[in-house]
Parts: sequence; structure tokens; C-alpha cells
Amino acid sequence: MVGRFRLYSIIAGVMSLLLACADRTIRQPLPVAPIMAAPVAQVCMPDTAAQQQPEPRKKHALIVLVHGTIVPWPYTAGILSLIERLSQKARFIRYCHESSIKAIRFTTVYGNQAVGAYGLYGIRSPLVDQGNLSPASYRLAVGLRTAWDIARPDYYEKFHCYTFGWPGLLSIKSRREGGELLHKTLAKEVQELIQQHSLEPEDLEVFVFGHSHGGNVALQMASVHNAHEHGFSVQSLMLFGTPIQRETEEYARCPLFKKIVSVYSPEDMVQVMDIFSAAGFWPGRRFSQAYLATAQEGKIHQVAVRVDGISPSHAELWFFRDALGALYRSRLSIAPLPVVLFAPFIIETLRPIDSSQHNLTLSLVAKRNAYYMSFENFEGISIDTHHACIEKAPLEKLWPIR
Repeated sequence: MVGRFRLYSIIAGVMSLLLACADRTIRQPLPVAPIMAAPVAQVCMPDTAAQQQPEPRKKHALIVLVHGTIVPWPYTAGILSLIERLSQKARFIRYCHESSIKAIRFTTVYGNQAVGAYGLYGIRSPLVDQGNLSPASYRLAVGLRTAWDIARPDYYEKFHCYTFGWPGLLSIKSRREGGELLHKTLAKEVQELIQQHSLEPEDLEVFVFGHSHGGNVALQMASVHNAHEHGFSVQSLMLFGTPIQRETEEYARCPLFKKIVSVYSPEDMVQVMDIFSAAGFWPGRRFSQAYLATAQEGKIHQVAVRVDGISPSHAELWFFRDALGALYRSRLSIAPLPVVLFAPFIIETLRPIDSSQHNLTLSLVAKRNAYYMSFENFEGISIDTHHACIEKAPLEKLWPIR
């Protein structure tokens, strides 16, 4: 009996020992090393250093639209004003400047372009600006902002759009004075925007678009520019149908202009008609090859534009088509839009193009739901990597395409 009790005691002791060992194994804590290898700061929350890195600053764009020559139109109010002024022995040129040109800026077909009061004038609202801006000015400003948001999304935080009005006379003196005023007011506006929005100078990119002799007004800015004194530059100067004249061709060398894009129509006769207000006899459509050979590499692109395979007219480069279609052909597939509205796409498409490609041809056509752009060089070789397909819908919301 005693022997059996001892046996049971031994078995119970062994079992107790085994259970105690098992319990200690189960309750043993997990190794610490794997947890230390993955710090809590990396697993549960983002890296503090990454949070402190500043986001890239978005840029502001300042866009200036410069109209071309304004030729007086014979209309009733103008004729009566002419008779009155001639009776007072006023000079005819004074009549052109003060009476006819001021009136027809907004009341005739000239109102289908971006044109405003004299000087640099901000485009804010079609209601606020009545009497100082043509209806097309606001339409073009909204269209350019929309186009740039498509061409380069989320790059520009804010757009500042202006018209620059000058007398519009067919005169070298008038264009020179206009260029001087444009430079003075633009330099002041650049500084005010930098201070107002707390920008670095490189965060404000300036674009100047000039139509016809408005492009020569913009080039005249170089005559008074001093880089150290004025401290601003033009990111891109775009010329639309601008007569290339001997006296303004040299201004393109000025460091004020970082890039110049001259858009012209191969069959635009208006561009080369001015033989009265130029030093040379005939202005040209393009910068001379001799000039391009000595110009800064990659600074100038000359783009011959065709819409639906045909050359747009002088007005179709810059004017919207109105209900009458006086200066704009309805059969163009991009109607009622002017070529200038596609400037953001042209600028952004040209950025990566080889700097040696001075002379290019742009084909623009609208098909169903999109606009198609393609570039080729003068040898007819397509630059396949540089084309754009632009959805129509955003622009159709602004103006129904007819």
C-alpha cells in the first residue's frame, strides 16, 4: 500500500514538473529584437522630416494682350465728328486719334478682338469692365486660362490677364511710344504683384501676345529695357501675324525676351502690306536667315500655321467670329475661336522641341470631340513626338462651337 502511494506521488510530481515547464514556455514573452527593428514612428505615423519638406511653389502667370493697328472706318458718328473737327481746322491725324479710333475700338468689328482702354488694363469681369474692354477681351482671357489648365495642369496657381491699349496708328513713332509705355507699366505691375502675393521673382512668369503691329509695340520694349534696373523678363513673346521689320528685328536679341514664337499665315497679305511706316520697303513674314544664324540658339521659333490645310487670314489669327462673320470664315473647323486661343498649347508643345528647329509648320484641325495639333519642320518631316490632342468639351462650355 505504501509502495503504491509512493509510485503515485512520483508520477504526480513528474506531471507537476512537466506542467510547470509547459506553463513557463507559454507565458514566456516574445523576443524584443523584432519590434526594435521596426520603430513605431515608421509604422504608425508618417516621417516627421518628410512632413517638414516644403511643397513646390506654384507659379503665377501674367498675360498681356496687345492689339494691332486700328484703321478708321467710315460710319455715321465718325463722319459727323470729322465734319465738326474739320470745321474747327483740326488736323486730320488728330481726328483719327481722338475721335474715330477711340470710338471704333468697341463698337465695330474691332470689338471681336482683345482690345481695351489705353494703357495696361486688367481683365476682371465683363460687367465691371464695360466701356473699357471689348466683349472679346474677357472671353479670350477665360479661354487662355482654360487652355493652360489643360496644357499644363496644376502648374499655375493664378492668372493675371491684361490688355494693353495703344493709339493703333500706322506710325513708327506711335509704336515706339506704345512700347515705352508698355514697358513702364508692365515693370510696375510685375513688382506690385510680387509684393501683393509674396512671390519670388522667378515665380511670376510674364507672357506677352501681340497681333500684327502690336507685336512690334511689344518688341519696342527692348529699346528702354535695362535688366539691372527693371529686373523682369518676358518668358515668351508670341507674335501673331506681326510684320518683321528691319528696325524691330534687332530688338529680338534683347535679354528681356527669353523665348520668341512668331506665328504667321503663309498667305497673309496684310502682314506684308505696310510699306509706309517701316525703315525697309517691304516687311517680312519671318526673321531673316542671316539674323537667325547669329541669334541666340533656341530663342526663336517661327511657326507657319494652317487650319484645315488652308492659311488663316490676318484677322482669324486674333479675332473671334461674330454673328455676321465679317472677318472670319465660318467654314474653318475651329470657328469661332481665333488661333491665339491655342497659344498655351503651342508654348507647352514647343518647350521640348530641339532648339535648332527654328522654322516649323503647325497643322490645326477640329474633328468631332477634339482639336488636333501637329508640328513638322520645313523639310516636311513630321515631329511625331510633338503633337497634341485637345478635348473640345472645356472650350465648348465657354462658347458653343458652330
